[in-house]
Amino acid sequence: MRLKVSPNRMSLLALRKRIALAVRGHKLLQDKQTQLMKILREIVDKVKESRRHTETLFVELLERFAFASGRMNQETLEVFLASFKAPYAIAYETRKFLHLQIKQPSYTRHAGTNADYSVLETTADLDSVVAGAEELLAHMLDLATLEETVDALSFEIQKTRRRVNALEYILVPSLEETISFITMRLEELERQDLTRLMRVKEILKK
Repeated sequence: MRLKVSPNRMSLLALRKRIALAVRGHKLLQDKQTQLMKILREIVDKVKESRRHTETLFVELLERFAFASGRMNQETLEVFLASFKAPYAIAYETRKFLHLQIKQPSYTRHAGTNADYSVLETTADLDSVVAGAEELLAHMLDLATLEETVDALSFEIQKTRRRVNALEYILVPSLEETISFITMRLEELERQDLTRLMRVKEILKK
């Protein structure tokens, strides 16, 4: 689509500068998109590995809990499940990654640092389950951070791709069409001026 500008030399010079800038910007955005895609693939691989590891830990924890609960009195187990309070709290902070804002969860221990249950009424197997739960939590939070990074990168890639497409399929073709139109118009005016000048010379010769 041709831009609405006056067909003169000043407009032509301005458009040539603008298209040079657009082409340079298009190249930079393409390079950015390629780099973001490379980083995204690397993080996706990390997400897959982290998820597999987290799922493995979760299954192992369930098996350990089933084993520990099988060795405990049912009433004691029910009291434990009803009264247990994890000794840590989840918090979020924002960090920068490639100029992107990433929410990163973390956990902190409450004062006292120990789980709120009686070690005298439970087995050592249950202590192992509680320790495993904290390890699982740490991996889950790491996984959440990686997935948050994937979401942010995906959104940035989509935004960059839209800009690349807008330059490649809308702005640059419009500029090229307008430059071509102005160039042809100026050439036509030059031919008209040349024709008038030749006629004037012919008249003067007579």
